[in-house]
Amino acid sequence: MDKDGVTNLKIYRAELVNGIWTNIKGVHINNDHYSVSHPSLSKDGKKLYYASDIPGGKGGTDIYVIDVNTDGSLGTSINMGDVINTEGDEMFPFIHEEGTLFFASDGHVGFGMLDIFATITD
Repeated sequence: MDKDGVTNLKIYRAELVNGIWTNIKGVHINNDHYSVSHPSLSKDGKKLYYASDIPGGKGGTDIYVIDVNTDGSLGTSINMGDVINTEGDEMFPFIHEEGTLFFASDGHVGFGMLDIFATITD
């Protein structure tokens, strides 16, 4: 919790060993000054999609993707760009096994609030 009483969200990884979550560690993209949240891992385990209010994004909360290296480390975050992100909030990414990215947005034209949208990823 920061001095203003705000608790920023973070992403952790862990191993399930004999039914017990162990080796719980935060990922390097976590930060005490902004949230990193709602992770969704691609079927092949090579890309991690998440939402964040990282400074310099398109809006309040944007969707990002990051490569997962063969050793499990993470590469560099990439903002998903203008097709997905708006001046509003994009949240709750979910990458379907066939490559469709579903997400909620209050910045795209819809019925209002956090409508669900989808787009095909590479």
